[in-house]
Amino acid sequence: AAPSYVISRPSYPGQDLLYCLAGAGFIRAEDRTHRVAANQLAWIANDGPHAHWPDRAQPWALLWTRLDGPDNAMCRQKLFGPDRPVVTAARPDRMIAWFERLFDVLRSKSTDIDALLNSLVGQLLLLVEEARRGAARSLLPPPLSRAVDAMRASPHQAWRAAELERVAGVGATHLRRLFREHLRSTPRRW
Repeated sequence: AAPSYVISRPSYPGQDLLYCLAGAGFIRAEDRTHRVAANQLAWIANDGPHAHWPDRAQPWALLWTRLDGPDNAMCRQKLFGPDRPVVTAARPDRMIAWFERLFDVLRSKSTDIDALLNSLVGQLLLLVEEARRGAARSLLPPPLSRAVDAMRASPHQAWRAAELERVAGVGATHLRRLFREHLRSTPRRW
């Protein structure tokens, strides 16, 4: 965005999601202003007065979309909490890949676009939850973390034991044990 580019509205349908690729900027919603830096995702409450603008010293580059649906405010509070609607992406590459998949689906005009978009919203919710947990995510053993990351990145794939072994770098028996111990589930059920 150009240094002087400002969006300010009394209200607007939906909820805006801004992902800052580089630079920095600010969002204002619910009578609070928050700084947004590179690798951060911001959820703007559009149901009341809101605004967003770049930091003039280092204007941001953004990926942006708008979500709409029932109980937007409740969803935002559940994901981001009541105080700060900004999270730092735990894996920026995954956040960027999510936006790229979203844009591909929107361009496709596929007959199953509603199902694809709902799936993407579910993936976004997982990415935000992962960002909020931050360091707690690293408590998973590396093989389990690799398997879970791969499964989250491709939820449509029918994951077979051999594929999970290859991704995790451990045998199927050991991986099932890790799933049971840390996630209280089996790979198939998870």
